[in-house]
Amino acid sequence: MHRFSPAFATASLVAASLGLGAQHASALDIAVFDAALFDTNGFAFGDFDPANVPGAVDTTGGVLSLNISTDFDAANGLFGGAGSDIVSMPNFDAATVQLEVALTVQPGNVADNLRIVLADSDGPGSGEEFQFFFDLSGVTPGVPTTLTQDLLSPGPVFSQPGFGLFPGDGVQNYGLTQIQIQSAFGETNPLIVDVASVKIVDPLDPTLIALTPATQAAAVNNFTFGSFSETGAVDTSNDTFVIDAEVAAGGDFPGTSFGGIGYTLDTPFDFDTPNAELVIDAKLLADNEATAFRILLGDSDGDDSGPGLGSDDFLFDVDTSLLNGVDFTEIVIPLGSGSESAIEQTFGFTNPGDGLQDFGLVSFQIQAISDSTVDRLNVEVASVSIRPLTATAVDGDANGDGNVDLLDFDILAGNFGVGPGAVGGETIGDFNGDGNVDLLDFDILAGNFGFTSSAAVPEPASIALLGLGGAALLRRRR
Repeated sequence: MHRFSPAFATASLVAASLGLGAQHASALDIAVFDAALFDTNGFAFGDFDPANVPGAVDTTGGVLSLNISTDFDAANGLFGGAGSDIVSMPNFDAATVQLEVALTVQPGNVADNLRIVLADSDGPGSGEEFQFFFDLSGVTPGVPTTLTQDLLSPGPVFSQPGFGLFPGDGVQNYGLTQIQIQSAFGETNPLIVDVASVKIVDPLDPTLIALTPATQAAAVNNFTFGSFSETGAVDTSNDTFVIDAEVAAGGDFPGTSFGGIGYTLDTPFDFDTPNAELVIDAKLLADNEATAFRILLGDSDGDDSGPGLGSDDFLFDVDTSLLNGVDFTEIVIPLGSGSESAIEQTFGFTNPGDGLQDFGLVSFQIQAISDSTVDRLNVEVASVSIRPLTATAVDGDANGDGNVDLLDFDILAGNFGVGPGAVGGETIGDFNGDGNVDLLDFDILAGNFGFTSSAAVPEPASIALLGLGGAALLRRRR
């Protein structure tokens, strides 16, 4: 993939003040199961079902308080589950994500594990349930704890056909349809824990919010309009937006190719605009005639009626000459007042907003540009996302704070000798990506020691300290 920052995007790419760090310091929540989702879309069975055992699952405290200590049917032990369907069916790469369970083990718990079940759809009527074991034996009671494991090489895991479904392909190639918490079949020890959340997260993805086929389909208020609503104009079958907006004979804008696709949010999504960037991942297709297309970000500053502020649409033009027809190009536009191509008053709002990019985001769209709509727009857009400004990357910056210093040395030292096949890359000190944390990585850190986002000159005293640290690593290695 190519990465391109247009010339008009002049804001700094250093995000030291953002508080979110570099890319590997943040994570994208792909799917979340918690008390709120259980209350609106959840189910329970067996000894988890409050209809069978009052108080077995209690959400009044804002968490899933599980007290599985009564075998109501005197069968299968203290067994059951609580979960929710995931209606958006997110697709993700199981090799790049991890399961994350935030919980507190309560006094009285005796069970040494709980299970997380992920249901994977393989088409109508078929699919698998993959079950992952989380060990509770080392968790301190009363202390909020987050347990994680990857999906491809976790602790004990097994799969079975989904309930009422034919067997799937046996591969974790999610569409995710369901998340469950279960006890062990035949368990005799009470499971008494508070679960704040079960998440599937991508630890390397800092995305704040995205417009993709999955997020657009999952949004309650999604839409297409104009030429994008014509049959075949937008194809999402490959998890991308393949847009072919030909000149439409009829519809709302006859004789043009003007249209769009996107969604509106029920509540504004707030983020720190000057420290964020707009990222468009797109490819040019064969029949394109348009010189640009447009990303619209709607910013609500008040009510849509009466006196006061309303809402503005900030428009960002994407030059199609920056794209190619071979692979996807990542175009990055730093956000902040003045970086937009144009500002318009939001359709349907009585008043304009303040004209400043101080988002609550209320609308996220891809559009053809209205002043060039006789040109056919034919592009493929994998995603449009908003993420923290990407900090200047430098080898040796293990914690992603834009500096190479003793904090990074401490990380390398703590993991020194890990390998082969170390997982975590630069975040654990494997700066050359060879699967080991060793003296080759120390040499890389030493070579960049003293780098900051504003200066790259190592201080002599720091180099001397690092030299002593290198000697310590040598002793440890021997």
